[in-house]
Order: sequence, then structure tokens, then C-alpha cells
Amino acid sequence: MTAAAVLSAALPVRVISRVLLWPVSIMLWIFPAPCFDRGPGEKPFCEGTPIQLLAGGFGLIVTWAFYLVVAHVLIRRFSRRPDPDLSVFT
Repeated sequence: MTAAAVLSAALPVRVISRVLLWPVSIMLWIFPAPCFDRGPGEKPFCEGTPIQLLAGGFGLIVTWAFYLVVAHVLIRRFSRRPDPDLSVFT
């Protein structure tokens, strides 16, 4: 097993999603859900709003763009470039 597999099995899904989908977490932190108290001893009831839906969608788009840019930079950085001395057209 690789270290990533062990880490993903050991950590809860919520932690992994907050790390990888950090723009979504930031957007939902900026626009929190309204919570209603249901009485003593009960967990509060939190419901989503259309603003949260839009913020989550925007966060997913930012996440997608971020990882595309990271992949592009890494591919450009580590790709082999043809040797100009071995060019066929010279």
C-alpha cells in the first residue's frame, strides 16, 4: 500500500475533501448556512440556501481551474524538450 492509500483510509472523508477542495470550503465558510436551534440536547438544524449552492459551484470551478494550472505547470516543468542540435529541418 502506498502512503496516500493509508492516509486516505485513516482520515475521515470530510478532512480529505476539505484539503483537496479548499476553495469550496472557503466559499462555504464565507457564506455559512443559517442554523436553527431545536431545543436543549438537540443538534441545531442547518439548511442550505441558494447563495450557498452558487458559492459551492463557484468553489468547484475555482478548484478545477487551480488543479488544471498546477498540472499544466508541472507538465511544462518536467516535460522533455527536443534537443535543437538534433533537428531534422536544419
